[in-house]
Amino acid sequence: MYKCAIRREIHIFLATILPMLVLISCQSTSFETATTQPIFDPVSTEESHTQSEIVVPSRTPSPTLTPQASTPDTNSLELPIWVKSPLSQIVLFKYDAYSGRSSEIGFFNAASGEQAIIKLPFEIYQYYWKDAKHIVFLEGYCSEPIVQVTELDISQGILSPSTAENLPEDIAQCYGLEDKTEKFKLDATLLEPTIEELDPSSNTWFRLTDPNDGISDIHFELSPNGDYLGIVQIQGNYDFPELWQPLFGTQVSVYHLPDRKLVASFAEEKEVSAMLLFTDNENLVYVRENMPCVISIVEKTKKCIHAIADRFPESTIILGDPLKDREKLGFLYFSNYLYQGGWCIYNLFSGALVCPTDEFEDLKEQIVLNYALSPDGNYLLIEYDDKGCPAPWCDYANNPQVAVIDISRKKIFHLGDSDTYQVIDIFGYPKPWRPSP
Repeated sequence: MYKCAIRREIHIFLATILPMLVLISCQSTSFETATTQPIFDPVSTEESHTQSEIVVPSRTPSPTLTPQASTPDTNSLELPIWVKSPLSQIVLFKYDAYSGRSSEIGFFNAASGEQAIIKLPFEIYQYYWKDAKHIVFLEGYCSEPIVQVTELDISQGILSPSTAENLPEDIAQCYGLEDKTEKFKLDATLLEPTIEELDPSSNTWFRLTDPNDGISDIHFELSPNGDYLGIVQIQGNYDFPELWQPLFGTQVSVYHLPDRKLVASFAEEKEVSAMLLFTDNENLVYVRENMPCVISIVEKTKKCIHAIADRFPESTIILGDPLKDREKLGFLYFSNYLYQGGWCIYNLFSGALVCPTDEFEDLKEQIVLNYALSPDGNYLLIEYDDKGCPAPWCDYANNPQVAVIDISRKKIFHLGDSDTYQVIDIFGYPKPWRPSP
């Protein structure tokens, strides 16, 4: 919420991570510890042409709002057939909403390149996919009471009143409705910031790490099953910066939470980014300079991926969101020296490194600021620019653009500028892609 608030105030349409995947050449994995030689998947060296296409929105005529006899407050919308299909890989966005609100929503079909703009009978402030067949719209500014909640049944085109229940975390924070119960927190008031855990039986906090051991905790990440906590730490006292910016430490530690014991710790001579990613419940990834390293919690060893550092020298590596295929690692890279940046996938077992964004001449000398992978893994929504870089590494941009990449067909659809497609909303509060049924 802190990140989104800052980005809304400065009105910069940049990407987060946030949180984060397939390269053109297959490369062997160079490890710092001895392991068996990885088996490589065959990678085709046959050249294939990429396609670039400019997408012009096909504005669907304003629908006739037909009151339903059973519910006077219910209306129906005429939606394209491809929008109604729950299997369509669709991006949802708020269209042309320069004031932060709009009465128009847009749908983009990643497979066909079709786009439809739909006029609603009310203004949208926040919105999200409830599931593959329903979208929820909320009226009301952040920090103010919600004025109205409306749900759209996509399969039927029916709009009906709803209630603000089970809101996504960021939207709940927007309206002050979030569940404020924390299980872990970082006490930054101490000279050596320390991780604390809540004991639910007594409702008291206890310190997981020692506040007087000469080590400060600066970031933590919980494993998917909740058994392990990864922590980025730094030697000595630490003061957190007042502004949102990248943080760096000098070591990574892993605690087993059921018995509150330290199970692994690796100190580094080079700086460690305060980004952590559990690819599964037993492997934790961190980044040392521009080189991702993988901690095997079970084996209590680490292996650093030289292939990525060698491929992108003098670049910043930003860990992506966890992938469905836990054998793969997604990440963003960017280089201010070469002025190039994209999105890649690395196979932790085969060593294959693939960067779909590097396939296109249109994206040369461009940096990918934001991305979102479709649920089926076949399409990539990106925001890119010829200046700036992903937040919080940069706080400026020139004229960010939005595009969708068909990864398998090596085709790119250019949608237009970020302002029109309200990128802060696309990559911020809601998830842009229709969820899997």
